[in-house]
Amino acid sequence: MNKAIGAIFDFLVRGWVGSVIGLLGAAVGVAGIFVGSIYDRRPRPGPRLAYCQRFTRLIGGGHPALPDEVEIHFLGKGVPRVTKTLLVVWNYGNSTVEGGD
Repeated sequence: MNKAIGAIFDFLVRGWVGSVIGLLGAAVGVAGIFVGSIYDRRPRPGPRLAYCQRFTRLIGGGHPALPDEVEIHFLGKGVPRVTKTLLVVWNYGNSTVEGGD
């Protein structure tokens, strides 16, 4: 095992090996900058609204969250079904959502 490590070390100590490694690193860096600039110029989707909704049936229907003894009245009449709605809206795009959007 020590001979293998010694052979690798002897190879890496040569002056031209470090220069080749440095030039390869510079080439990879320039290529990365080039690819990044092309990727940055691609069309952007702009603002995109996304949403998630969740409903909970409180009164009426199948499997209500509240017991049957709970009643809600509006203008003297019983309300047959009450649902709690949770709605979350967010900007899924990559630019600001304006008021006119």
